Amino acid sequence: GTYAALAVGVAFLFWFFGSALKPPPDPARALNAAVEATLTHLRVINQNDYDWQEKTIALNGKPPNGYKYKLRNLKTGESVEISLTNFADADGNRLEPWRMTVAEVWIGDEKEGYRPFTPPPIQGALVPPPFQ
Repeated sequence: GTYAALAVGVAFLFWFFGSALKPPPDPARALNAAVEATLTHLRVINQNDYDWQEKTIALNGKPPNGYKYKLRNLKTGESVEISLTNFADADGNRLEPWRMTVAEVWIGDEKEGYRPFTPPPIQGALVPPPFQ
């Protein structure tokens, strides 16, 4: 009797804590996007089969770092163009495109996590030659 009750209690605790400690949803499955950067704008395309709601886009740093922009919603298959000067860091400093290019783009939210995307090189941009 006592051992059976103890075994059931231990099994319950494993189940309870096991379900409470589940890892967050896989961010690789959560978000699918295409990103393109120009010298002045960022273009983001929602490639998921669902609409995005309240996503954060961060440039050159994974949130809470980087220059962030709050995207209200983006329907599946649609794109949005955002001026790079609309992105701001935690101190409210705006991104200055004449000083910095977009190296990485993070998209997501606190609940599902953030996923990094690398924009293709800007066409016509001056790229220094590789080290010899």
